[in-house]
Order: sequence, then structure tokens, then C-alpha cells
Amino acid sequence: MTEPSANSLTDEERALWHAIKMLGDEACQAVGRDITARTALSGADFAILSRLDELGDGRLAQRDLLASLGWDKSRVSHQLRRMDERGLITRGQIEGAACAALTEAGTQALALTRPVHAAAIRERALQHVRPEERDALIAVARRIAAAVKN
Repeated sequence: MTEPSANSLTDEERALWHAIKMLGDEACQAVGRDITARTALSGADFAILSRLDELGDGRLAQRDLLASLGWDKSRVSHQLRRMDERGLITRGQIEGAACAALTEAGTQALALTRPVHAAAIRERALQHVRPEERDALIAVARRIAAAVKN
């Protein structure tokens, strides 16, 4: 066992940190790959379309989209431009602020992709968590999320 140091992580701390990173990163990337392989959308397309639908009833200020995604402004702007060019969203203004809105094509693509998204999450992540582990995993994830928001 590595002794704790103010300057570095112990072996156990490093292993735990890598497990936390891998859990989120690898699962999200795998789900995104499944979406791309099975639909006309990327994982990023799906993330934006689903948030527009769920958080904004089809229309959302870009600042609210940024906050919900946790992406940087440049990434969101470029992604919205590409989606606008493909007819999945339109861009406009809400009370002087930039916004994005679902188009009919975006709504249809979202509806076709939701079952793929759900199946990928079940296959790639949920089926690997035993029922007796679920509550503990949710509790740990919530504590970490609350701590990093401070």
C-alpha cells in the first residue's frame, strides 16, 4: 500500500479515481458510439435534441443549454451550427438571448433515436449493476456531484 502524501495519490486513491473517470467517460462514449452506429445522429446531437425537448419543451436559451450539458460555449456553438445546417434545429432569440429550437426533422430524429439510446444504456451500463449495488452507486454519485458543484 502506498502511503498518503499531500503531493500525490496513493495507489488505492489513484485506482478509485480512474474507476470514477472510466465509469462516466467509457459508458457515455460507448452509448454515443451505439447511437451513431444505429441512427443518423451523433451522441452530441442526441444530447442537444433531448435537452431541448425535456428542458425547454422544444426551445431553450443557449445559456441554459450550456449549463445543462456542461460543455464549453465554443463546442455548443459549433454543434448547434452543424445541427442547424442539417435541419435538426433552428437558431434564434428568446428575450434578446441566443436560443435553439427543435424542428420537425429534429423531433422525428429524436423519437427514432430514443429507443436506441435506452437500449444502449441498458446494454452498456445498467445490466452490469447488481440490484443490491444500485442504491449505493446512486448515493455515491450524488455525493460526488454535490461536492464538485461547490
